Amino acid sequence: MEGGQYDIECGRCGEVGVGVLTAEEARAVSDCTGPAYRQCGRCGKMTGWIAARRQCAVAEEARQTAIRATGRADGNMVPRGQERMATQNERDEVDAMLAQT
Repeated sequence: MEGGQYDIECGRCGEVGVGVLTAEEARAVSDCTGPAYRQCGRCGKMTGWIAARRQCAVAEEARQTAIRATGRADGNMVPRGQERMATQNERDEVDAMLAQT
C-alpha cells in the first residue's frame, strides 16, 4: 500500500480532515489498527489521527464477514496453537504481490 491522501479524523475531538500519510501510517490507519500522529488545529495538541468513521465501518463490516465465514470470533483461519512463521519464499511472494499494486 502506498502513502497518499486519506480522510482521517482526530481521535480526541473528532476533527475530520485529509492527511498525507506514509505507507506505514496508511496501512495502520486504513486497517483501523493504529493512529497517525498529527497536530490538531482544534485541540491545539499532537493527537492520534484515525481513519474517518466511514472507513472504519467498512473495515468492521469486512471483519464481521470473515467471522461469519469462518465461525470464529477472532477471524483467524488457523486453529489456535497451529500458527507458524511464514517461510522466506512465502514472504517474497507476498512482497512481490504488494509491489505490483
